[in-house]
Amino acid sequence: MPRIANACLCRKRATPPQTGLSVAARRENLRGAFEVIKPDVVRGRGIVLLDDVMTTGATLSACSRALKRAGAAQVMGLTLARATPQFPDLARLESDNTVDGLGRDST
Repeated sequence: MPRIANACLCRKRATPPQTGLSVAARRENLRGAFEVIKPDVVRGRGIVLLDDVMTTGATLSACSRALKRAGAAQVMGLTLARATPQFPDLARLESDNTVDGLGRDST
């Protein structure tokens, strides 16, 4: 039966906010920021990380890297929301009177 364990991973150093940083800067900002404090719990197991919002994936990647170093067999990330500039600007689309911004009529 799957087991839920919390408080296995912690931030070992404070980092500046990620807002406004490039992808590369976000990754560098989080390099070595997390550590596994219960390696016996994660060793050889499949781990599911939960995050509220994913923008670039830098936080999930940094946490995953720490868990893999501690011996996790597999790490999967689940998020509630994805912040990305690839999503359309809905206000602009409404003013275009199109369904998808490709010039197709919304009627």
